[in-house]
Amino acid sequence: MANREYLHESDVPIHVEERKKLEKVLLTTPEDLHGKEHNPVIISVFGKSGVGKTTLVRKIFKEIGKQKQFDIQAMECFAPYLSATNILQQIVQQLTADDQDCPRNKVLEILEEKLKEKKYLLVIDGEVSGTELNNILSTLPIGHAGSRIVHITESKPEEPPSNYHHVTIELKTIDKSISKKMFLHHMEVQNLDLENHEDDIIFQITGGLPLAIALLSANVTIEARNLVSMWVAEGFLRSKVGKSMEDIGYFYLKELSARNLVSLVQMDDDSNVSNMTVTIQNKVHEFLQFEAHEASFLEVHSGDDIPTLTSARRLSLQNYTDKYAVLANPLPKLRSIFSQFEQEPKEELETMTKSIQAYVCCSPQQGTIASMQKKNIKSHIKELLHGSEFLRVINIQGIEIGNRLTRAIGKAVHLQYLGITSCSLENIPSSIGNLTSLQTLDVRETKVRKLPKAFWMIKTLRHVFGFILKLPKQTVNLKQLHTLDSIELEDFEQGLDNTLGEMIHLEGLVIWKISNGNVEALLSALRKLESLKTLNLQGNNITSSVFTTLFLRRLKFMVLDGELDFSSDHLNNGLALPNLTMLTLKETKVTQEFINKLAKLPSLVTLALCLGSYKDQELVFFSNKFRCLQKLKVDVEKLKKVEIKLSMLPKLKKLEIRTHDSHHYQEHEVTHQEHEQKTVISWKKENAIQVE
Repeated sequence: MANREYLHESDVPIHVEERKKLEKVLLTTPEDLHGKEHNPVIISVFGKSGVGKTTLVRKIFKEIGKQKQFDIQAMECFAPYLSATNILQQIVQQLTADDQDCPRNKVLEILEEKLKEKKYLLVIDGEVSGTELNNILSTLPIGHAGSRIVHITESKPEEPPSNYHHVTIELKTIDKSISKKMFLHHMEVQNLDLENHEDDIIFQITGGLPLAIALLSANVTIEARNLVSMWVAEGFLRSKVGKSMEDIGYFYLKELSARNLVSLVQMDDDSNVSNMTVTIQNKVHEFLQFEAHEASFLEVHSGDDIPTLTSARRLSLQNYTDKYAVLANPLPKLRSIFSQFEQEPKEELETMTKSIQAYVCCSPQQGTIASMQKKNIKSHIKELLHGSEFLRVINIQGIEIGNRLTRAIGKAVHLQYLGITSCSLENIPSSIGNLTSLQTLDVRETKVRKLPKAFWMIKTLRHVFGFILKLPKQTVNLKQLHTLDSIELEDFEQGLDNTLGEMIHLEGLVIWKISNGNVEALLSALRKLESLKTLNLQGNNITSSVFTTLFLRRLKFMVLDGELDFSSDHLNNGLALPNLTMLTLKETKVTQEFINKLAKLPSLVTLALCLGSYKDQELVFFSNKFRCLQKLKVDVEKLKKVEIKLSMLPKLKKLEIRTHDSHHYQEHEVTHQEHEQKTVISWKKENAIQVE
């Protein structure tokens, strides 16, 4: 593993010793455990906001993940001072497979199942009180020796219980000379006047914080596609000739990233922009929030006060004690409401009630507060929907609203974005059909599997996010729909041409449970979706016709998960995906003959052959030239040999060899000299990658 930490891939090393210490404690056994071997080692990484804590830990986390040093890994960023229950639930959601539910009342059971007797690495990025951290530790099952918990925090951490080994690593501000080097490198300065400036000047500006030079360290996160969808709903974006509102939004995001106001983080090595996460460093977020408040653009409820917000247009709920107090007052001008907190479980309601009673004693709004004790969050949301007729955006993540959304949602007739994340939500009322301006629905991480017929009759829909939603047999003509993620197909005898096939502007599509009963109907519908850029198919029978249809010529990203119905004659006339840049295969059971055919894809940059994708014992790249391929990932669980002649992959930059469930990971960065010499790169079972 590299022994230096870089910022923006510069040649300026920072936090060298701290990185060495963190790697050592993660990967080796401390000498002074003395009977604490069965509990995970607690590692606290602390320092000022912007000093580079998250950047350092995330980089090492990814490198260790590639090497499979731990059986289980999870890294989550949290808002400040969430409860242990909420933190564990979000960790479990990350550890749970895409096709499984993780209801709140099953969190501890799932955690036990996932971590027991496993060597795990958990990273908790955010401010957590000592009490809640101890609650987390007491809840975690005993794992395999060598497990680690990393806590990233600004303040000096409290000591955990005495039966845990604790290591602290403080990241300090960088010195004056390195501040100057990083500043000049980041600004790409070639000006001698600037280079000759005293180190003190730049140090005073940056305070010795890498963040002040390049804003990369981040805690506040949101998916890029959700953020752009909310911009669209608010009316901030306008389409231009040849560009949709979403295209304009992603352009603005790239501009913000180029100016280091936000950072775009890939969910994997090959994410397109829409599948990236937008991250904002805490200090920058605080500054932007302050400016938005000063300009009366946004009101933030983050303390113990209960402000009067009758004129508020946009409201962000960020407090974690009296969460619903502000909703007790009418908000007639409200356009948008955002919340990223979770309701405390029932056993914690007593604490909340005591806090409310304290308000009764000192607040002039005693009548309002007292009445709150008899209300729950569902009542507040119902009142909000009745009293805020101009609502355009609702984004409430993690609020426990019960298994059914209130029928009052139909009153918010101007609503354009509705996002709800709640593991208990199961039913959406038919009154949602009244939202004739709705553009985006997001019900991921819920139990919603079927939406009412009235929903599919909303002509303005642009993005539908859920999990294995049932596609009805009849929909309105959804020509404006851009994203459908994800749906389940039943056996459609009458075909899909009048439902899925009418979504002619669809750019992103994820489908589960493809079978013999619907594969032909699906193929027929796909032929009408000429705007598709991202396609993800999962099922028992996936037709190789997706490679030959002339109508998917705009497709750039494709994931196929399931046995591929492939015949040699079918692909003899060539492949018809001229813009496909990334292809991922899982459980497809293809042969060497099929892999050779993929050389006909003229734009293929990344090829990922995951577990079960390939059924032969040897994989070779000797006779067919992949002219654009730059990255090759191969799961070698069942392979004996991989051989690559670089003359057949003239642009290859990186080869990754990995196994699905064992501690085996190798990567090789291909050099210019190796390409010039037209060398052969090979791998054999139980051996390292060889260059000949």
